[in-house]
Amino acid sequence: HGATSSSAVCAGTLSAANAVRANLIEKISSSIQL
Repeated sequence: HGATSSSAVCAGTLSAANAVRANLIEKISSSIQL
């Protein structure tokens, strides 16, 4: 049970990091287009 929750936390952290990275890339590309 503990392993499941720790891997869920790991997956959540990864998806959060991916979301932040995608957001940054979007902001950068939109400022380049301007």
